[in-house]
Amino acid sequence: MKRILLVEDEPGLVLTLTDRLTREGYAVESAADGEAGLERASREPFDLLLLDLMLPRMSGFDVCRELRRRSIETPVIMLTARGAVVDKVVGLKLGADDYVTKPFEMAELLARVEAHLRRTPAAPHPTEGYAFGDVRVATFALPTLTQRFARFSGGVVIARFSGHTAVFRNSLTVRTESFTPCSTSTRIRPGKPPRTM
Repeated sequence: MKRILLVEDEPGLVLTLTDRLTREGYAVESAADGEAGLERASREPFDLLLLDLMLPRMSGFDVCRELRRRSIETPVIMLTARGAVVDKVVGLKLGADDYVTKPFEMAELLARVEAHLRRTPAAPHPTEGYAFGDVRVATFALPTLTQRFARFSGGVVIARFSGHTAVFRNSLTVRTESFTPCSTSTRIRPGKPPRTM
């Protein structure tokens, strides 16, 4: 069952959307302000976020920006009464995948939700991974564009690039342009432990 996080502060809309999305077969959870929504989306893997723009404690723009900064690639559909073109452009440039203006038709929102869930493969959440004693191996998404950088801080990061395994220790910056990722999402499978360097 696909999990949707609804970040919305209007209780009536939360009730209506939760009821309708649940009847469509989705597991819906909600947060009533931006900070709570950011905390949940950062800590738990969701398949889709429905994010209001005007939220208490932290705006939807700031939530979306911070999620993308933390490398959380969960699809985001912004829901807002602000329909100006500049607001839509800012939302999309900050990392939102779609923008729906209130009031909206439920059938259109459901179609957009279904479309995003259909075409977006489940990316590993940064909190997912494997633990071997006190050693934790995380899964992560690799950038696909050239001239992009990936920052890994502390611990050990293990990645597979075109059939080769790379082990990175401590804090460093990896230029991914010198590698050809075998997919946009890499998972580390348990098996033989990596050799000690």
